[in-house]
Amino acid sequence: MGKISRGILKYILALFGIYVLFGFFILPYLVKTSLPIYLQQKYNISTYIDSVHLNPFDASLRVDNFILKDQQNENLFYFEKLHIDLALFQLLNKTLYVEKFALTNSKATVIINKDQRANYQFLIDTFRSDHSSKVQENNQESFNIFIKEFDVNFLNVAFEDLSKKEVFRVVTKPIDFSLKDFAFNQDHENKIDLDIQTHNSGDITLRSLFIADPLSFEAKVALKDINIDKIYSYLKPQESFAQFRFDRLKSDFELSLKSKNNAYEVGVSNINFQLPQFDMEHKLFTTSLEKLRIVVNNFDLHAIDDTISYNVYDTKIDIQKINLFDKQYGAQHRFSSIESGIKKITSNKKEPIDIVQTLVVSDNGLLNTTIRMIQEPFLVESAITLEKIDLRRYTPYIEKFVNLDIKDGVLSTKSDLLLKQNEKKLDISLHSNMELRKIDIWHKLLKKPILKVDGIDIANLNYTQDNLQIDTIMIDTPDFFFELQKDSKHNLSDLIVKQEEKKDPSQKQGSFEYTINQVELQNGKAKIVDNTITPTFSSTESEVNLLVKNITSKKDQLTHITHSSVVDNYGVLKSQGSLYISDPLKNISLELDLDNLDLLSLSPYSGKFIGNKIDNGKLFLKLDHTIKDNIIDAKNNIRIKDIKLGEKVESKEAIDAPIGLAIALLEDSSGYIDLDLPISGDLQNPKFDISDAIFDVIRNTLVGIVSAPFKLLAMLVGAGDNDELNKSSFHFGKSSIDPTQKQTLDKLVVALQKRPGLKLKVAPSYALKEDTQALIDQKFQSSYKNLLDPTLDIELKVQRALNVYKELYTKEDIEAFEQKGEELLVVLIDQIKKKIEVSQNELENLAFKRASNIKSYLVDKNIESKRVEILEEFTVSDNVDKRGSKVLLKFKL
Repeated sequence: MGKISRGILKYILALFGIYVLFGFFILPYLVKTSLPIYLQQKYNISTYIDSVHLNPFDASLRVDNFILKDQQNENLFYFEKLHIDLALFQLLNKTLYVEKFALTNSKATVIINKDQRANYQFLIDTFRSDHSSKVQENNQESFNIFIKEFDVNFLNVAFEDLSKKEVFRVVTKPIDFSLKDFAFNQDHENKIDLDIQTHNSGDITLRSLFIADPLSFEAKVALKDINIDKIYSYLKPQESFAQFRFDRLKSDFELSLKSKNNAYEVGVSNINFQLPQFDMEHKLFTTSLEKLRIVVNNFDLHAIDDTISYNVYDTKIDIQKINLFDKQYGAQHRFSSIESGIKKITSNKKEPIDIVQTLVVSDNGLLNTTIRMIQEPFLVESAITLEKIDLRRYTPYIEKFVNLDIKDGVLSTKSDLLLKQNEKKLDISLHSNMELRKIDIWHKLLKKPILKVDGIDIANLNYTQDNLQIDTIMIDTPDFFFELQKDSKHNLSDLIVKQEEKKDPSQKQGSFEYTINQVELQNGKAKIVDNTITPTFSSTESEVNLLVKNITSKKDQLTHITHSSVVDNYGVLKSQGSLYISDPLKNISLELDLDNLDLLSLSPYSGKFIGNKIDNGKLFLKLDHTIKDNIIDAKNNIRIKDIKLGEKVESKEAIDAPIGLAIALLEDSSGYIDLDLPISGDLQNPKFDISDAIFDVIRNTLVGIVSAPFKLLAMLVGAGDNDELNKSSFHFGKSSIDPTQKQTLDKLVVALQKRPGLKLKVAPSYALKEDTQALIDQKFQSSYKNLLDPTLDIELKVQRALNVYKELYTKEDIEAFEQKGEELLVVLIDQIKKKIEVSQNELENLAFKRASNIKSYLVDKNIESKRVEILEEFTVSDNVDKRGSKVLLKFKL
């Protein structure tokens, strides 16, 4: 019995010795020497182990200085010390119980080479191939794994990607990773702590609880000073649409993951994302912001098989100091802040998404929007409020279409926008009220002002697909400037930038309808300057009030216009009219009244067109124009009061007519000139021009008047066209006015009284032959009355005539007369008259006496003496009246 006990003891001791020898020496040696050889031969993996220490009593393992090399014999993974403590007896319970797992001073190197293959890829390929060749059924129950303490201390990771154009490198500071009471047992809670610090790339901290069965993961994650610039430069594609520059990212959030029966739940809550600086440069624009903060209360995702649903709750976005530069238009935009809030975003496309956003512009402008969006069917409802938006910053956007420069202007609106998917098209509906203040618009090329407006209010603007409706547009105190340059271009020329027309024949243009119920302009002002004439013309229209009703594209509805203003301080202008906007020349009516306009302001035009400046005068104008089917019928009444011409002006365009005479002919005793100038024509006729037609009518009227002035006077006194007031007739040798001529002169008196500006010029006239003979007859009757005495005997008369004859003629001149009685007497008288002389002075005295008698008659009829002028030059007239019994004395004006 003793021998058996000793044998057993020896056997036990022998086994113990073998166990000790194998555990302390043989197994560590085999692991150190054989494992690298096996890995090299089997998997072509190069490894090195400095030492292996195994304690078979407490089942502890320590490995020192382990090196794993890649296929280029570069270090892939290294650790200085690995320490593992196992609880062997737990193997009996089919549990791999790790008391402690400690990895110290390790280093991992990850390199992506130029062909985008990682230096550890060969390991993945090797083990994947080995695993696929050894697939077999295994009905054995798996071991439970429990790790009481798992620590990785001073892990350094170096990552390098050589496949990029610029080599990307990240090197961490020593990483600490800790696991407590880790197990895959059901409902077992595991605690994980992870701290990652990098050199110049940011830090990551993770504190989590992990359950393997069922899968459940909860963690608090903190990111600090993450170098987004470096990460983006690595991750971005080769051809990026923009260049980004990021400041260091700071964020913290809570993460949860749960999985059960092929269903997954992912939750992220209390997300706080902060980016101090962000810059983006695109070929079309650049933008930068000083602060970006995103806060999300909760994000949850649910996945069952292929069905995924998600919800995002209470998202807030805060952006500070945003600068945006639009390279395409050269526009700079600055915003103080943008704040956005989203109550909920969901994968349920039928559930609404509500967004509230506030944007503060750097110049105190404000944008507030509330948006409700539904994905299916697509619907967007938005309420938009703009307050004090500076319009100057938007000048570059309109310069592509118009040469305008917005020097000042503020926009405020309240709008409701609706976008709704309707079958295959998107319906748009907009309701808005707008306010514009302090509008100041200049011509960009001329660098001169065009329009200033204190305020524009647009009430109840409604836009739907291809239809615009506006209730009222109110324009307050506009100031408009119109200038005509010396080259005849005006300050509205070149406003529209010419666009290249690109028409797509396959694209059909829809009809656009619009209606503006009322446009009202109050207390306006307009200044008109014309530099084409010298001196420059300038006129101001003030207190302008305009009302336009029913501006519409509807073909069967008229637009009505009423207008009133003050012109050049004292003139009053009123007008009203109507037209079809869709077809203006179809039917236009215009009535215009202009009262009391000072003609002094029109002096530059009078110098150009009539050759005289105007020193005084008032203009009254009435227009009644109608256009029907392109045919214009214009009635123009012009009244001018107390006009006084100034100095002469040399002008090639002036009417070739004595304007002073025309004024005197037209101006009545009250100082008024009253003209009716009708105009008609076909506006479609290329040869018809309304402005030329007006000028032609005025010119022809004036020329016609001065070419037949007495005809106008005759019509003025109701004498008709054939009653000639331009002359008077006298019996030969006589200067007295007979009754028939008094009737004509009385009509002339009435005409001169009606036209107080006229001066009558009387030319002293005589008929040389007829008046001379008449004066001879008068002298004969005066000197030789006895020869004509009817009471005397004929013989006595003949004897007396012979005596006179003998006194006048010499003996040589005496002739023998064969006639007897009365025939002889006639011959003798005729011979006696031949000896009677009439001097030139006598004829001129006769002519002057006739003119003087005309003047005296007119003066006696209350015509001012200075208005009747007797010309100094005498007229030898061969004009006699139709019966040949009187000489004609003509008048001039």
